[in-house]
Amino acid sequence: MHPKGFLRWLSGIWGRVHFAYRLLLPCRFAILVLAVVLFLLIVTEQGPESLRVMAEFGDRTQAGAREPYLLRLFLFLTGSVLFASASWYFSRQAFLLIPPPELRPNQGERLFRWAPRVLGVFSLASSALALWVAADQYDIDKALQQVPSPRLLLRLLAIFFLLVGIGFGFLVWKRRSLFHLPPLTVPERGQRVKQLPATTQNVIAFSLVVTLVLFGWIILDPIGLTAFVATPTVILFCSAIWVFAGTMLVIAAERIRLPLFTALLVLLIVSSRSNDNHRVRALGKADSRSDLAAATRSWISWMDARYPEEGRHPLFIVATEGGGLRAAYWTAAVLSEIQTKFSTFSDHCFAISGVSGGSLGAAVFSGLLTAKPSDFRKAAGGVLSRDFLAPTTARMLGADLPQQFLFLPILPDRADAIERAWQNAWVDAFPGAPRDVFTRPFLDLSREHRPLLFLNGTEVETGRRVIFSPINVELPAEGPDPFTFKNAEDGIEMLGGDLSASGAVLMSARFTYVSPAGTVHSKRTLLDGTVRRSVHRVVDGGYFENSGAATAVEVLEFLQSAGSWRDRVAPHVILITHSEKTLPSSEFLSEELAPLRALFATRVARGDGAVAELRAAAGVGWTRFELKTDQGVPLPLGWLLSAQARRAIDDAVDRSEENLAATAQIGSVLTVPPIAAPELPPIPSTEQLARPRPSSRSIASAIQQIVQGH
Repeated sequence: MHPKGFLRWLSGIWGRVHFAYRLLLPCRFAILVLAVVLFLLIVTEQGPESLRVMAEFGDRTQAGAREPYLLRLFLFLTGSVLFASASWYFSRQAFLLIPPPELRPNQGERLFRWAPRVLGVFSLASSALALWVAADQYDIDKALQQVPSPRLLLRLLAIFFLLVGIGFGFLVWKRRSLFHLPPLTVPERGQRVKQLPATTQNVIAFSLVVTLVLFGWIILDPIGLTAFVATPTVILFCSAIWVFAGTMLVIAAERIRLPLFTALLVLLIVSSRSNDNHRVRALGKADSRSDLAAATRSWISWMDARYPEEGRHPLFIVATEGGGLRAAYWTAAVLSEIQTKFSTFSDHCFAISGVSGGSLGAAVFSGLLTAKPSDFRKAAGGVLSRDFLAPTTARMLGADLPQQFLFLPILPDRADAIERAWQNAWVDAFPGAPRDVFTRPFLDLSREHRPLLFLNGTEVETGRRVIFSPINVELPAEGPDPFTFKNAEDGIEMLGGDLSASGAVLMSARFTYVSPAGTVHSKRTLLDGTVRRSVHRVVDGGYFENSGAATAVEVLEFLQSAGSWRDRVAPHVILITHSEKTLPSSEFLSEELAPLRALFATRVARGDGAVAELRAAAGVGWTRFELKTDQGVPLPLGWLLSAQARRAIDDAVDRSEENLAATAQIGSVLTVPPIAAPELPPIPSTEQLARPRPSSRSIASAIQQIVQGH
């Protein structure tokens, strides 16, 4: 092709695209919301997982809400139809009120008639496409014994929703002849709202009332709203509301000649200086906390009185990896299984270092030690089998999103919603308990000889660990038992008081965008009496390292290095982890994405290095529980697990030869404790302990992992 001919062809293509863009400007908000819905339900890991819940029935422990199965499907269908109706109806009103310029003869009538109809059909078809994708991602026929199988049921639902979309399109096409309505007359120029038919004005007014009621309900009671509504339904209902609200904003902006999206961007930037609604507040002043040395002496004294026959007490240190609800369920299942088989395990468990979902699982296990259920595994599963994503999504779309454009922080955030969801799940699991574990002060979780919890977060400003623990991690370097946690800050000291157990867990589990960064306004009095005020933001501990091993190895090395307890305890490390997916090599935007891929890879390598250092320090006192994530059932990162995902995790505890052997190894440590103290290297001097040591093993391990491509 001649270059000039190619340029003319390219110019023609661009002209058609630009012309179509100008024609569809009035309904641009509906198109944007449709794109967001497709992204949430198809592209994200949690979208297909939440849709797989639609294929589970007959299981009262299902991950969805508490509604009967047919009601769950009916609400999802209702949300899909409402979203399609909003896209069709309000796009048509936008064309009537602000018709695009430069229309060709007869083009206006075709545009008014068909563009909204196509948008409505596509909105319903998006649910069908998402259901088909959820069914096609993996073979779930083996996961649940039901007829029809989950995979087949998802595909049948996808076909059904597609047929409903086609029927919806036919209805809006033929509705005027079917219901004997007057024909649509296309105005020569844009109308005003008061010129619209009375029925249309009533629909707009009713939609406004519904929008205000729904947003008010989301703000006041997201748990009650989502008690019978699953996550995909929440997304569709909120999307329908935003199509209405956004289209009204588009119409208003066009009338006053305001560039809407530019104005919203400017408002977003200006408001961000003063509208942070993610502040974390203390429940009250925290009780005085001991240091690690005092906590160790107290633990040994209790063990001497309870187990006088043990010459050296087996002492377990647990490091549990992050990964949302998947990690929480896996952690709670492993620890509960050990506790069920060996009832003295909790007495011998000294510390648990958790990150993100691992922190939630550790907190649930600690709470179960208080509740003392007859079946630890069943009780842990009952708490963690809920849809924690639905209230979080509702609050994100219904409160946090509009809050971004307000000048003052007046709306509650989604972090409050997920905390309340955890608290509600515990109350439902233990209805007779006088007070649920997650609303109690965090420091109560480690009282009465329960494991010391080390919940690891990351400070945004410095990249350092922020550790929430019943001991003070900011210890002075001098003293009879010198010790400091390196590159870490004490979360309780930073906050200036105690917080709820759910709040402490969330400070370790604020991973990207699903949970917001927590803002801490710190006020500390220095030695000279001056008060230092500062603002910190805390995110998921996985940003620093995702295994929990960095904190666990410091606790282990402290127990091995010095103190009167050196010959009184026999430390044993338990690592609870899962196989990490590596990023595949790709040539797509290789130069542009290389920095982001490197940041992700170094995070993984940093965790691998910490695990290698912990493994080396533990020596023979080492047990590893690993969840394989490539067993045919996706185990997504997020706050929702379908029944088939939970059963896959349960199978990893009950059927994996490696994990069964690991459980037996814990039993052997408990049933045959060492009596005599082994020969240990001499206790280092105070000067040697105070001198910071390079973590060469960690660096070398990280380099080795990167070189080997692990």
